[in-house]
Amino acid sequence: VLERRAEAVRAETDARLGRLGLGVRLEPLTGVPEAELVASADADTLIVMGKAGEGAGQGGTERLGGVAERTVRRAEGAVLLTPAGFSEPRRLLVGYSGSGEAEAALGSALDLARSLRLSVLALSAGDDEAAAQDALGRVHGRAAGVTLSTETVRGDTGAAITGA
Repeated sequence: VLERRAEAVRAETDARLGRLGLGVRLEPLTGVPEAELVASADADTLIVMGKAGEGAGQGGTERLGGVAERTVRRAEGAVLLTPAGFSEPRRLLVGYSGSGEAEAALGSALDLARSLRLSVLALSAGDDEAAAQDALGRVHGRAAGVTLSTETVRGDTGAAITGA
């Protein structure tokens, strides 16, 4: 059963990427899914996977599957999670606080935006709106070649990002 599913995925992926003039290397693996993904990737590998698999939401209302969550937590490099109804992005949204981690995320987003010709929204949330505006005021100098907009909102960063 799994071999037939792997072959169906391979055929669909080959067809989609073939239309774009791209190739793919698919390696059906056996074992614990997140362990196999993490072991196959290094810091320079972008792991792309669905945000919820077949078991997501069973017995609850989770929007993030267990394999996806464990992969994000264990991966050395970046992980891109996509919903089942994925469509081509129009922009990149970056939660920005001015921290070292936020600086790194912004740099990655700007590089990716340049490559994909996307705009970037840097969003800073918190209770101190002046501090958020100050942090965002420093990002424009790094955005050469990218349409960058900034926004500050009051409240929780996670809630602001999911509502943006």
